Amino acid sequence: MTRKERNERISVHPIRTFLMLAMLGLLLLVATVVQGEDQAQKSEAGAAISETVAGLDFKGCIQLALEQSSRFRESALEIEKRQLDESDSRWSMAPYFYLKTSYKLSESSQDKIGFRDYSISFSTGAYDPFKAYFNLKAQKLITKIAILRHQKIISEGIYDLARRLLELDTYHQMAASQEELIKVARQELTFIEQRQMLGRATSLDVQVARQELALARAEKKKILSLMRDAREALDLLLGLVPKQKIILNLPEARRQVLGPFDPENASFEQVRSRSFDLRIHELEKRAQEWKITAAYTRYLPDLDLGVRTPDLSDTEEERDYFISIGASFPIWEGLSKKRNIDRQKKILKQREIESDLSENRLSIRWRAAKRALRNAETTLELARTAEGLARLRERKSEIHYKAGSESLPALLRRRIERIEARKELVSAKQDRDLLLLRLRHLSGDLFAAYVKVASGEE
Repeated sequence: MTRKERNERISVHPIRTFLMLAMLGLLLLVATVVQGEDQAQKSEAGAAISETVAGLDFKGCIQLALEQSSRFRESALEIEKRQLDESDSRWSMAPYFYLKTSYKLSESSQDKIGFRDYSISFSTGAYDPFKAYFNLKAQKLITKIAILRHQKIISEGIYDLARRLLELDTYHQMAASQEELIKVARQELTFIEQRQMLGRATSLDVQVARQELALARAEKKKILSLMRDAREALDLLLGLVPKQKIILNLPEARRQVLGPFDPENASFEQVRSRSFDLRIHELEKRAQEWKITAAYTRYLPDLDLGVRTPDLSDTEEERDYFISIGASFPIWEGLSKKRNIDRQKKILKQREIESDLSENRLSIRWRAAKRALRNAETTLELARTAEGLARLRERKSEIHYKAGSESLPALLRRRIERIEARKELVSAKQDRDLLLLRLRHLSGDLFAAYVKVASGEE
């Protein structure tokens, strides 16, 4: 067979090939756009949000926050990014393939491409399967770290949500007590004004009573302001949209927040085993160990495999194609591989130190929280005793007032003392509950009670 016959046999029309490739690319582009629009429509359909939710307790608030709050979306996207990195590492287990073509321009080729006018090479390029394997091992652990960090953010969000609900319930109780205090101050003012009309009280007595009433009203205004701030912070944490409203069941929420948790039965071993920080540090150390192993594989040669036609400059070769297998490695690289191994080992040492420091800090926080809880329990008991004593004194004054041996102002004074003692008791109970909640959060019991983690994501 002559050269001209071979050229005619394998002749190709470049314009036709280009048009076919262009049409294929257009079809892929259209398919991608259609798929993206379909996913967007599904996302919009799933974004329908109920405008009013009534009787929302702590568990319902958690579910609503997980569905709507932007606080948890960033870390969720980080998981997806790490999963894509893991997918890249998994695909790097197989070699990349490269196709290279060359065409020799000459006047003798005319309008057709002949066997001697072009060359095609199909090769894998540099391939290191051992490094790819160890990098995949490390990347799987990095993905688990991203999952744990996402769970940690959820845990912190649940803790913040619980604190806001406790604050709101406390403000509601304080506002009710303050309203009762305003009622008593109004009674006292009315009584003194009547005594002034009878000439038994001075204008100064009236002014004092009016100031006490104004002070009680200002205190209630302050409580309501704090309540609005706490509610706005809660709405922001829940991710509520402007038209969405919720009606909270605060007593039930308080019961769920504190739950059956007993700090005396919670040990530091439980705290260590559930700590997200310590678990993350442990995975970071394991991932770093795989990176050290991968650094050693850089001493191994890179492999390559190829299939190609003869080179255009080779006019003697008659074979249609040939297969090549090779290996390559640098003869001198300035000891960069050794320095990289040393660097990775030092990073591992840093990870170990960070893990030890994190455990020490956690132990300090745990012991400090337990001491603070014991002090708060003592303060609460004192406040409860003082409130009980104020009730007894008020009851005694009521009996004396009905018997005519005590005046109304004296009875109202006792009533005010009882209300103030009640406010102190509510405040002390709030301090105790917040510390109890902190211990439940540190122990991991709060997260474990309301979030169920799949076994593959632990």
